[in-house]
This record gives sequence, structure tokens and C-alpha cells, in this order.
Amino acid sequence: MFQDVNSLLIRALYIGDQIDVRQLEKVKACARNPLTLMVEQEAAYVTIFRYGVVVMFNVKPQDEAALMREIMLHTKRPLDKPVVEESELTITTTPSDTVADNIISVFAPTVEKLQIIADVMAKSVILEFYELEESRNLERISPLAEFLHSQGRTGAKTQELLKQIGKVLLNQQIMVGRVEVGEKPDLLWDFPELERFYLRLSDEFEIRERDKALERKMEIISRTSQTVLDIITAKRSLRVEWYIVILIVFEILLTLYEMFFTH
Repeated sequence: MFQDVNSLLIRALYIGDQIDVRQLEKVKACARNPLTLMVEQEAAYVTIFRYGVVVMFNVKPQDEAALMREIMLHTKRPLDKPVVEESELTITTTPSDTVADNIISVFAPTVEKLQIIADVMAKSVILEFYELEESRNLERISPLAEFLHSQGRTGAKTQELLKQIGKVLLNQQIMVGRVEVGEKPDLLWDFPELERFYLRLSDEFEIRERDKALERKMEIISRTSQTVLDIITAKRSLRVEWYIVILIVFEILLTLYEMFFTH
């Protein structure tokens, strides 16, 4: 593996909502769960995750372009522009695996080690996408809280708030249900000796810390949207109650008029 190569580039690309890996499994694979393919004999590899991330090891630009065209055919709701994160992998003669300053040093690389690296980098790049997504959502929701504080009213449309809440819930479902950012890869059940390496990678890319920070952002956005929506709903309910009271008063006045002025 990686003969005559001392250093190589790793590229993680978040390309869309979901990749149908079943269609790609028809190609001869080095390993599955996650699906890992050899691009050129003993020279380049690609690991594909169903939640929309592709991680490439030592893949040449022309090969990457051809691969992406094929993978995009099986990608649901592809992004206009993929989110890309890069790192460097060095092959070391020292019998230990280390991670520092975005450089991953590996002794005796194996497909399983590549899958562990791919798992962490896939989580990192998808976290980057949703960090930007929720930062933008937070910017949109902040004026609501400020307007409510300064004016004492919402100034917001219910439909927009419902869309905002739905978007946050969808993002939470993707992060927890599909990506499982906080979970260790299943591969560690079969290769427990790689757990320390996985933990080093997770710490270097701050996977847990970023996941918790993202959860807090989602919670703030959801809570703010829900609070403003509750206020709008309460105001509408109060308005309906006043309409009912006015109708009852009008009915009483009409009855009194008929009793005293029509006989």
C-alpha cells in the first residue's frame, strides 16, 4: 500500500444529502462499512459514506473528476459547491501513529487505518457544513429576539418560523440519525487496537467539542423560533376570543333592541 510514497494528500468532500452506496458496491471494493475502493493499484483509495461524504487518498485530479462524475449519478440533492477539507498523510518508519497540526503520521498503513481516518475527516467536513449553515440560521433568527426585546412584539410571519423550525429539526435528524457524529465507527468492534488512533484523530479535529457546540446553536435557534411562534399563536387565540366576545355582546344588544323597540 502506497509503495514509494512518503506523503500524500487526503481530501474529504461533502457533496450532497445522501449517496446510494449500494449502486457503487457493484464495483470491486477493498472493504465495506464504509465502502472503500482502490482507484489505482496500490496507489490511491476512496472511501464513500452514505450521508454524502467522499474521502480520497492520493487521488490525482483527473481521477478525482472521473470518480466524482460517477458518484454524483447516485447522489441525492447534490450541493452546488462541495465543502472540502484537506489533510496530509505521511508514512513513518517510527512504530507509532500520531496526529498533529493537520498532519496524520501512520506506521504500516492498512485499509482499516484509512477507513478510520476517513470516518473522522468525513465527520469533520460535514460538521463544517452545518456549522456554517447554523451560523447563518442564527444570524437570521437574532433580529427576531432583538425586535421582540425592543418593540415587545414579534414582527414575524408564522410560515417563515415554521420553515425555520423544520429546517433545524431536519438538520438535527441528519446529524444524529445519519451521520452519528458522536458515535464510534463500527469498524472498532472488529479492530479494537485502532481505538486509540481513532481517539487521537477525534481530538485533533475536535469532533466532540464541535458537535456539542453545534447542538447548542441548534437548540438556541429552535427555542427562539418556537418562543416567537408561541407568542404569535397566543395573540391569534386572544384575537379570536375577542371576536367571540364582540359577537356575543352584539347578539345581546340585538336581542334587547328587539325586546324593547320592536313591540
